[in-house]
Amino acid sequence: MKSAIMKSVDLMESGDFESIRSVVDNALRAGLMDDIGYDYKANVDSRLDDEEKRDTIPTPWSVINELMDGGLGAGEIACVLAPTGGGKSWILGAIASHAASENKIVFHYSMENGQKLVAERYDSIFTGIVSTKHSDNKDKIKSIIKRIAGNLIIKIYPTKTASVRTLISHIEQAKATGVFPDLIIVDYADLLRPSGKGSDSKYEELGTIYEELRGMAGTLEVPVWTASQVNRDGTDDEIIRVSAIADSYAKAMVCDFIMSASRKDKDKINNTARVHIVKNRLGPDGMTL
Repeated sequence: MKSAIMKSVDLMESGDFESIRSVVDNALRAGLMDDIGYDYKANVDSRLDDEEKRDTIPTPWSVINELMDGGLGAGEIACVLAPTGGGKSWILGAIASHAASENKIVFHYSMENGQKLVAERYDSIFTGIVSTKHSDNKDKIKSIIKRIAGNLIIKIYPTKTASVRTLISHIEQAKATGVFPDLIIVDYADLLRPSGKGSDSKYEELGTIYEELRGMAGTLEVPVWTASQVNRDGTDDEIIRVSAIADSYAKAMVCDFIMSASRKDKDKINNTARVHIVKNRLGPDGMTL
């Protein structure tokens, strides 16, 4: 287009106005793709071929995987809803550690916890040894970690200092060294900042962040798991539903899969919880596990 404008100036000076339109039209067509869209009928064989099925990263829980048609697919985004102290980070850690055990590379971004704390949580998840006993079981922990088929890359950003663009930049830098994620964990999206100029409305700002996160997942073709807080009313709910999403309902509209976790005091004592399938774009929802 720049070349067309410069050429048009010369044509204008020579009085050849008829040629200007042709030059500009050709420039506009230069960026057009031959692909007009997905031909539904022509692609029926490839669509039904097993090799064309979604490439998914499963969770540690078979019942969740069944509901998700195998797990979270490339370019998709899923969210865990829970109150403060409700286990969001632990659930994300369980998903990430399972993927790493299955020979996947997982990038874990934390905007809330320090690097050492995140790594120690993974030590506990992989080994089943509580953090207070780590120093007494160093050899056992090292032996178990050594046998992990995949790997974890943990990157920490202080709250509201990183944007989705920051994460993409880090992934591009890692790719230059030969490391690229199979799964991305963002703990958690509410603590990111918008990539561009922020909005005065927190509702709009959070909606933009989740849209950018979805865009990142699609561009990189990598599944993204994140988490979000519930509002004050949702903190007391036995079953946390979509109405309990804090600050911005736009989160629910963007995510492909949302599950909530409710743990009362008795649950924390008994090691139990209620997981509710809030949204499931590829399967049934509304049930409580």
